[in-house]
Amino acid sequence: MLVLYLGKKNGKVYGKTNILEISKTGNKGQNIYQLSEKIKATILEIYGKNLEIVVYGDGANWIKRLATILGGIYILDKFHLLKKLSDLVSLKNNNSLNRFLFKDKFPQLYQKLLKLFQENKTDKVVEVLRQIIKYLEILLEKNLWLFNKINQKTEEIGEFLRYVVSNSTAINQLFTFKNASSFTEAFVSSLVKFNIKIKYSNFCFKRYLNNLRLNHKLKNANLILI
Repeated sequence: MLVLYLGKKNGKVYGKTNILEISKTGNKGQNIYQLSEKIKATILEIYGKNLEIVVYGDGANWIKRLATILGGIYILDKFHLLKKLSDLVSLKNNNSLNRFLFKDKFPQLYQKLLKLFQENKTDKVVEVLRQIIKYLEILLEKNLWLFNKINQKTEEIGEFLRYVVSNSTAINQLFTFKNASSFTEAFVSSLVKFNIKIKYSNFCFKRYLNNLRLNHKLKNANLILI
């Protein structure tokens, strides 16, 4: 599923077009070049002109490739970045392990890293993450009873560090490109994951497609099935 839109006006996204791939389980879908051509054709058909393309993604390689083929600006989706960061170091939600690990040595760690991201200082984020890894390695030696949990946290921070390094340009675009926003999760929920059940019974595929078309019409969104 790909959602194209023109922008946001008066707090609402406008010009939505949902490109939804329908295929049987096990069948091959569109390759990246076929998909890019379909997107370009849809832009010309629906909007009637060539537009600057901004592609939001979660860091998946195929989305990066798609952005390159389309000649678009690739931006990392804010929801995915901040969700990863929050799960990793936030002291909220009664996360007792994070409190034990970070409260004294790295107070306000989530806020500090978020501020660095917002200031386009991903190199500083990388430095802080490496400092945390070294700190956890020392802490592990003093708290062997928490070996598994601290070791897992160290590995998770290492994974996040690599995620930041490999997506540094897209992260910087996220906080510098002010004219677009990502609504990925909201689009999926609103356009596709709407009422697909009657009490405890699922709709058949044909009924679901009819509902899908009606839902898009009611929400003034175009639907392209491929």
